[in-house]
Amino acid sequence: MAKHGAHALPRAAAKSHAETSRAARRGQGGPRGARTGHAGRMALRVLVGLAGLAALALIALVVVVPRINHGTALTVLTGSMRPTIQPGDMVATRGIDPATACDRVQAGDVIAYRLQTGEPTLITHRVVAKNTQSTGASCTFITQGDANPNPDDPVLPAQVRGVVMYRIPWVGHVTQWRAGHPRTALGVLGGALVLIALAIGLAFRRPSRRRSVRGS
Repeated sequence: MAKHGAHALPRAAAKSHAETSRAARRGQGGPRGARTGHAGRMALRVLVGLAGLAALALIALVVVVPRINHGTALTVLTGSMRPTIQPGDMVATRGIDPATACDRVQAGDVIAYRLQTGEPTLITHRVVAKNTQSTGASCTFITQGDANPNPDDPVLPAQVRGVVMYRIPWVGHVTQWRAGHPRTALGVLGGALVLIALAIGLAFRRPSRRRSVRGS
């Protein structure tokens, strides 16, 4: 006659008991894992949001604000305005009508002006003096780079293109590199957009629900 132990369980019952035990262990670790995953998603959402806000702020500073003020954004190439403006900085200008330049531009302003009327080259220097007595013009401006020992030649109102409102450090380096490497810049931009899309997808995807384990 076969003997059975006092605490022996049938095979089906033992299997069910083992599955229930594993489910219980998963249930104990589940809330902690869920909390960790939720915290990670929230942190990623915050990072994505901050990166988006930074990008929007940069676009506003470089494009929107200068355009609203009828100006433009310029990359500084030399160190003549150190330490106020460094090479590789970008400056945003407010547009100036030559007819009103003598009234709107004052000593101490940093202006962007053409070396010669009609030439594309722009110089960004500080106005150190304004002369209202000048032959052939209502005024002339005496400019000088903060790092230069001598002033520039007198500047006529027709040469003035704008007054500097603010500077954005280092952004000019990016625009210079982009101009010199257009294909590489396009590839980097495409890769950045893909990474941003993946980050947004990971940050805002809904967590998958685990299947419940049925016990016998």
